[in-house]
Formats: sequence, structure tokens, C-alpha cells
Amino acid sequence: MTKGIKVQIDSGLDIKKGYKLRSLAKITEGSYKFTYLVLQREQTSKNFNLGKYAGIVIIADSEESGRRYYRAIPFQLLDWDNKDPLTNLFRNDVQEWDKYMSQAFAISSTRVLASLMNVYGKVLYENNVN
Repeated sequence: MTKGIKVQIDSGLDIKKGYKLRSLAKITEGSYKFTYLVLQREQTSKNFNLGKYAGIVIIADSEESGRRYYRAIPFQLLDWDNKDPLTNLFRNDVQEWDKYMSQAFAISSTRVLASLMNVYGKVLYENNVN
């Protein structure tokens, strides 16, 4: 997910046909900036494992190093038991960061998760209450 998006964003090109990128959040944490984007399919796949949303793309900028990183969390393969190669790729990519950037990422992603749960958690809770 990240290689093609990196080239497209850095070059100012349109996103791959059949997909859209939607802004989710922009968070600054210390000297790090994180942009969270939702990668959305324009059509739901006939493959039941592939829904409307493909994942979250994270663009992380470090003022410390001046580097930009592209990371992606795939939605359809949320297997955190070391079995899925895309999940492992995300885990390994994030582990490349130093402890300060990792801490900033943990805080920023917690803020994104809390915001999402504030909106969607209410819906989920209300739909599951007897």
C-alpha cells in the first residue's frame, strides 16, 4: 500500500484508479507530525475479505531527522499473531523508529483511536444494547 502511495503523493499524481484517500487526522506530537489517511476502495470487492476500506495510511514526518515515512495498517488482514505478511510489514516498519518517534506515534494513534471510538463506539454500543 505504501510504495505506490508514496510515489503518487510525492509526485503530485492521482491515487491509483479504483481507490480514494480520505483525510482522517493530522496530529503533531512534539517534533513529529502524523497524517492519517483512509484508503478507500471505490467498489467493494466480490472477495468477502475485501470491504470498502483497504486500510489506514500514515505519513510520519520527523523534524529531528527531516525524514518522511509512509506506513500502512491493512484492514482486511488484522491478524496480530505474526501470521500475516502485511501486518508483519507494518510492525517491522514501525520498529525502525527510535523510541521518541515511537512514543509520539503511540500517543497520536491513541488520540485517533479515542476519536474514532467517541464517534463509532456509541453506534456500536447502542446497536448491541439489549
